[in-house]
Amino acid sequence: MGYEEPDLPVAGNPVSTSGFGFKVRNSLIWIKEQLDILLVSPALTISKRQGGSATDCSTPGTTNYTPTTSVEQIGVAAIAFGSGTAQATTVTVTFPVEFTDVPHLTFSVEYVSGNDLDLFAYFYSLTKTAVIFELKRDVEKAAATSMNIHWRATYAP
Repeated sequence: MGYEEPDLPVAGNPVSTSGFGFKVRNSLIWIKEQLDILLVSPALTISKRQGGSATDCSTPGTTNYTPTTSVEQIGVAAIAFGSGTAQATTVTVTFPVEFTDVPHLTFSVEYVSGNDLDLFAYFYSLTKTAVIFELKRDVEKAAATSMNIHWRATYAP
């Protein structure tokens, strides 16, 4: 295998369609195109969704949908009980960007500090702009307790 002189463009000397330079140039163009696809395409791809509405992702149902687009937003919200006898506390999360319609929402609760682990959490008033999370104590306790709500809202019409 011998060395081929690169066919690099020089003023008045266009790149030929054969040889080493042409192959390198085409390889670099292909790599750039692949990177453009990766950087421009959304990381989230939802291929199927089930529910009761083609646009409202929070409506229950058994109809299968094939989304053409998908948008996902995630975040963490702090929620806490102060010392005292309060049995419930809430936090409202406003999504960074308004969804086109009501998204699908999942969340988990992370213990941060305190002595009260007899808690349960849920959400309500889910809209395309916000959601309210609520923590409730099974029994009134005096301990201050802090939790983080890790949430993920997905819209895939």
